[in-house]
Amino acid sequence: QALRELRSFSFLLRPPPDSDGALTENLTALYEGYCRRAELTCHIEIDPTVETLSASRRDALFKIAREALTNVHRHAQASTVWLRIAIGASDCVMRIRDDGVGGACPPGPDLPARGLGVQGMQDRALRFGGSVTLSSTGSGTTLELRLPNVSEPAQEIGLQPS
Repeated sequence: QALRELRSFSFLLRPPPDSDGALTENLTALYEGYCRRAELTCHIEIDPTVETLSASRRDALFKIAREALTNVHRHAQASTVWLRIAIGASDCVMRIRDDGVGGACPPGPDLPARGLGVQGMQDRALRFGGSVTLSSTGSGTTLELRLPNVSEPAQEIGLQPS
């Protein structure tokens, strides 16, 4: 059991792939690889137009999805995890849900004081004018990330030259 846990966690700590790669391919490899090692069932649904987002937005999506999976590994005691990314006219929405034990996390944008992982996800989202919402029940947790659907890197908050 300890060896399986170590292998699963080590898999999550791998460096992110090159930001020029396809997000769909990279996230699928991450989630399927992790789920295989952790003996989880994994469901993935990614809108192919996610590849039209800027490289920095795709990188943020990957890193937030990886951190969310790390939290599933550490806290959820889940048997299934779902990853869904949808692109709308005005925003990109990523939902990551598990069927684990859940916790005391009220729905809404005001995230409770948590570890650095949740704060890091929120900081990444805010960099692009987005938001992270966590909701949790006794039968799982859902993370929802919303990023404005902007493909021009120059419009990203904090990246314009001063």
